[in-house]
Amino acid sequence: MYGLQTKELVYDKNNLLVKKSENEYQFQDDRYFLDPVRFQNFKGLSLLPVKYFFTSCEIDFSGQYWQYATRPVYFLSKEFYPPAGRANLVKTTTHDYDKLGNVVVRQVNSIYDTANYYLKSTWTLNSFKDTSRTTFKYTPDLVTVDTDSTIYKGMLQKNLIAVPLEQTQFINNRQIGFSKTNYYMPFAGLYLAKNIQVKKGNEAIETRINYSKYDNKGRNLSAYKDNGPVVSYKWGYNSQYVIADCKNAEADEFFYEGFEENGVAGNARTGAKAYTGSFTTSDKLAPGLHGKTYKISYWYYTAGSWKFSGELNYTGQVLSGTLDDIRIYPDGAQMTTYTYDPLFGVTSISDVRDMPTYYEYDIAGRLRAIKDKDGKVLKLYDYQYLQPITQ
Repeated sequence: MYGLQTKELVYDKNNLLVKKSENEYQFQDDRYFLDPVRFQNFKGLSLLPVKYFFTSCEIDFSGQYWQYATRPVYFLSKEFYPPAGRANLVKTTTHDYDKLGNVVVRQVNSIYDTANYYLKSTWTLNSFKDTSRTTFKYTPDLVTVDTDSTIYKGMLQKNLIAVPLEQTQFINNRQIGFSKTNYYMPFAGLYLAKNIQVKKGNEAIETRINYSKYDNKGRNLSAYKDNGPVVSYKWGYNSQYVIADCKNAEADEFFYEGFEENGVAGNARTGAKAYTGSFTTSDKLAPGLHGKTYKISYWYYTAGSWKFSGELNYTGQVLSGTLDDIRIYPDGAQMTTYTYDPLFGVTSISDVRDMPTYYEYDIAGRLRAIKDKDGKVLKLYDYQYLQPITQ
């Protein structure tokens, strides 16, 4: 195996070693040749041109001869079956050095499932001989023993086995923590996290996070923490990114439009697009929905600059002009909105007051500047290449 890191050395500005990490791997061959179907799936073919068509019969051994070859006519081919397998990181040993030369050693060991290859447990030994251990359980481990066995059977049939469902933490073989992610099937054939439960020591298990609503593509629309407010989400950019989150509002109780998918490129308050024309809001969210009072805010372009509407009572009004970042939400809710350049990352984050912070990137995709709502620089980043350490 190539490209696996075996050692890392970290030095301070005085070229003194402050940290050393060493990795050990366990190599496991994939014996695919024992399965006739998989054996054929691994088959490769190498090709080598051995005969060409020439446009001239002249023979020139000075090196110009091959310019007359326009295309290969015949190829030599050979089937081959490449080696396959995996490398599991089984041990990482870290040495941390202080200025006096004292060292603290920490060793992390990992054990993997031999059939499904997922991580089964890790255990750490420090310089004081204390051992901390974490074990993991996955779909195959719970399919016959858990009360949600039917769900896990369905997940297993879809090969959803890579995400750990249970984690248990120990210190010197004494259990100190436990967490479990429960799944359900809100749509046919779609298995999603329902909640996360945790347990500390001998305390009773508690539900900490509930995922209360998804769309039919598996994107989370609302969730809430234990005894906390519900937070709902709206997705954009072809449903790739969260463009708005709203605290204290259900998924159907808020509306946001930044016009990044249906606006006109050019002059925009945030993102790359805005909207010009008449915009009806009453068909986006019904005033008084669920008996609540709603607020609306938006940005509009006038006299050569963008102006903020402020927080207004929502009555289903019709807006007009050049518009951007329209928000409708229940009184008391808090909304944050986002725009992106999908090739780089987030380009603006507008806080609960609808005041944006802008993010700019260089041609390499690295964050270059952070600016406030008026375009003034808050942070500027510069990237330089250091001289390599030769020792």
